[in-house]
Amino acid sequence: MLQALAEVDSQNQYLVWLRPGQRPGRNWPSNFQFKNISLPRLWTQLGLAAQSWLQPVDLLWVPAHTLPVFGKFNLPMVVTIHGIEYQYLPSAYHWLTNWHLTWSTRWAAIRAQQIVAVSGQTKQDLIDWLGVDPNKVKVVYEGVDTKRFRQSGKQAANQVCGKYGLRPGYVLFVGTLQPRKNLVTLIQAFARFVKQTQHQTELVIGGKPGWGYQEIHQQPKTAGIASQVKFLGFVPDEDLPGLYAAAGVYAEPSLQEGFGLPVLEAMASRVPVLAANAGALAEIAGPGAILLPALDVNAWATALQVILSPKSMQLSARDFSSWQIPPQLEKISVLDWQQALIKLGAKRSRQFDWQVAAKQMLDLWQALV
Repeated sequence: MLQALAEVDSQNQYLVWLRPGQRPGRNWPSNFQFKNISLPRLWTQLGLAAQSWLQPVDLLWVPAHTLPVFGKFNLPMVVTIHGIEYQYLPSAYHWLTNWHLTWSTRWAAIRAQQIVAVSGQTKQDLIDWLGVDPNKVKVVYEGVDTKRFRQSGKQAANQVCGKYGLRPGYVLFVGTLQPRKNLVTLIQAFARFVKQTQHQTELVIGGKPGWGYQEIHQQPKTAGIASQVKFLGFVPDEDLPGLYAAAGVYAEPSLQEGFGLPVLEAMASRVPVLAANAGALAEIAGPGAILLPALDVNAWATALQVILSPKSMQLSARDFSSWQIPPQLEKISVLDWQQALIKLGAKRSRQFDWQVAAKQMLDLWQALV
């Protein structure tokens, strides 16, 4: 968002507070100033709160959930809420994380003059859960740098495959390893797909381990496909375009999402997308992906086969009865779905633009000051 703001706004002055050790990371225009708050803990509640009193600013925007309790009393504040998955799936989070997210979101909803939700689903969730005035919540979709993921990814695919020891054409997931991401279902579905087709592709999972990751790491061995599942751990941002570009299909089985940025990144990379029909994923993926029941292992296994090995299948309408399929696919052969999905996804990703989001955010801020 900051990069997009720098591109669309040369008039307003921006003071960006960073955590200890963080650096801006690029050349910024003269109306952007960066300062570090040297507190390793309680950064928001102590450091940011103090700066809100010491630095003369017109408005404070916090891009993730938490606003300072003891911030300057008459300072307008705006907060971005990326989702309240922890309310729907409390068992998928450590109890302390759940408590902190619940508390901080409740306080932000009270203190903020305006709440930004990253999807219509997140907005409705806030209204249903906290009774927030709908007029207080503005939906501003996140964006995706389609040029970066299409062009840089194509150039970097071979390099990334060499770095991580991958064969192109794999099934890809990107995200933190935690129960909410429903990776056990994906691994079981991949195992079924491999056993049915004898396909030699790999399942590649990129992301750092989160709370409750142990079952996910154990599942490939349990399913008998340990040699075909690769856990990459944390993937640096510069490797993501190449990682997406070399994939044969991107799978997003998450049980709940407030937005779902990896879906758009995969679409921008010209990779067909399968996503769970859950949370905001249907809203974001729209007609650019096949949507599946999140916990239906057979549906996921069949969908993988449709995209990666359609010639080996004999399908009937009932095989797709629980799927949500883009209308364009209903008019063509299953053999052509992969290429059609690539085109539909690329078109969908272009509808999420960071500059549009930045202009919407500016309008919102200017209405408050």
